[in-house]
Amino acid sequence: MARWNLFSASNAPKYKIGWLSVSSQARSKGIATALVGHVLRLITVPSEVVVTTFGDDIPEGQSARKLYKKFGFIPLDELIPNGPEGGSRQKFKLDVN
Repeated sequence: MARWNLFSASNAPKYKIGWLSVSSQARSKGIATALVGHVLRLITVPSEVVVTTFGDDIPEGQSARKLYKKFGFIPLDELIPNGPEGGSRQKFKLDVN
């Protein structure tokens, strides 16, 4: 099962991917890759896409960070402290031309 507040185009050409998660039973089946790919096909070029995901200090978030990097997202220096479990969050950005 996937849960998400997937996509906001309210400030196009600046887009935001909301919190995307895939249940542990559904992981490694390409679901998150398909969802992110779908969103990137919906945007108008040129644009900027931003997502907030787990900070590097959350081991369980490494797969999410790897997913966004696979699509070309770059981690920004801005760390966001204090997620619900106490770990940090980090913004990633993709410039689409």
